Amino acid sequence: MRMGVTDGGAKGIEKIMDSSGNASTFTIEQGEWMWLTMHADSDRIIVIDQTLDLKVVVKAVIDDEVSKMAQWLDANLVAKPTFVQVEQWNENPKKKFRFSIVQPYVLVQEMPEMLH
Repeated sequence: MRMGVTDGGAKGIEKIMDSSGNASTFTIEQGEWMWLTMHADSDRIIVIDQTLDLKVVVKAVIDDEVSKMAQWLDANLVAKPTFVQVEQWNENPKKKFRFSIVQPYVLVQEMPEMLH
């Protein structure tokens, strides 16, 4: 799968090695919901539960690890956003996310709200 990068946000290049020594390189970015709405409009957003490590999920998508993805999908840890989620995020366009583009998908993970 091809990787893409969007404009804006804080970027972090990640590199994960597998047991054979093969490396996958991709970016994990931080951004606001308003930057992601165009992807939501094209039905490309995949929400990753906060209990999962986004890097591990991105690598599983890149490596086409079907069984691992199926487990997460069955457990509802990886899913399309619900209508309610999108409504809430649209009401808070500055909501922060970590995300990575693995074409054609944009894997997003909500960032915890900062306590004041």
